[in-house]
Amino acid sequence: DLYTEHLKGFDVVNAKRANRRGESVIKRGTAKLYYRLLKRIVPFEIPLDTGDFRLISKKVVDALNTMPEQNRYLRGQIAWMGYKTSSIIYERDSRKRGESGYTYGKMFKLAVDGITGFSDRPLWLVSRMGFIIALLSFLFIIYAIFAHFIMEQTITGWTSIIVSATFLGGIQLFSIGIIGEYIARINANVKQRPMYMVESSNIESVKTKKIRS
Repeated sequence: DLYTEHLKGFDVVNAKRANRRGESVIKRGTAKLYYRLLKRIVPFEIPLDTGDFRLISKKVVDALNTMPEQNRYLRGQIAWMGYKTSSIIYERDSRKRGESGYTYGKMFKLAVDGITGFSDRPLWLVSRMGFIIALLSFLFIIYAIFAHFIMEQTITGWTSIIVSATFLGGIQLFSIGIIGEYIARINANVKQRPMYMVESSNIESVKTKKIRS
């Protein structure tokens, strides 16, 4: 019971699915893959196999209202706050009537919101990949020069052109990654998320005592 768990001192009580009855193999597989991927690339813990159905305290609601961002990803925002969290596992039956209106397109948008809203790891991967490609290409260019002047073995064919193009491509990827890092910081400031979440405070009680005295 969600409320019973809440009375134990938890501000967030998730309803965690024990299964996904009634869903296709593709939907179950992509959902499982997405949540595992998201768990690895975000810097905080997001509960697995948990949707948006949960109990949250007024404290969490007030904190949510301080986050004015437009593309809301509630399960990520609530987990990001870091309040005391618990989960209740339940058996979800298959849908009795009708069909889900949550299409694959909506699922894809939700996945993009979750990744781009809470992780800059894709930008990190792009910049690192560009750096590695450029470095390997540069080392091959050094080898080609060494082979030509020292070993007197000229590398013929399209190899030099391909390596040069790969080197420039790596530099471009690396540059895009650096630009992306700056954009990620701009994006973080635009969201205007609070820097800290206060779990409890006695400021009001202190003010009251001063007024009474």
